[in-house]
Amino acid sequence: MPIKQEPFDKELWNKQFDFGYTHREQMLIDLANNHLRLGMTQTEIVKLLGQPNNNSTNVKPSEHAYFLNEEYSWTDIAPTVMKYLILSFKADSTLNGIYKRTWRSGKGTENKELVLTSSPI
Repeated sequence: MPIKQEPFDKELWNKQFDFGYTHREQMLIDLANNHLRLGMTQTEIVKLLGQPNNNSTNVKPSEHAYFLNEEYSWTDIAPTVMKYLILSFKADSTLNGIYKRTWRSGKGTENKELVLTSSPI
C-alpha cells in the first residue's frame, strides 16, 4: 500500500512522538525532490534535518542515518521492521546517495535508492 505523502516540514521532521517520528516517512518524496540535492555538504544536511541517528550497527562511517519508524507484531515486544533514511557521503563530505533502508526481522536489510520522482516509495 502506498504511503500517504506530506510536504517536508522541518518542525514535524524533528518532532518525536511516542514511538518515533510519525511524519518522516511520509515526507521522503518531497524531501528528496525539493530539499536534498547531490553535492550538499554534511553541514547543510544537519542544518536542514538535525543530527542523524547513527546508533545502528548497519550505518557506515560515510553515512548519516535518520530514523523513520519501526513496526511491531502483536506477539513480540521487539520491533519486526525498522526504517531509516540513509544519506551517503563522498570523502569530501558531500552528498552522493539517498536511500531508504529497511530492516525486517528474519529477512535482513534492504536498501532502496530514492529516485527523485513523485511516485510512492
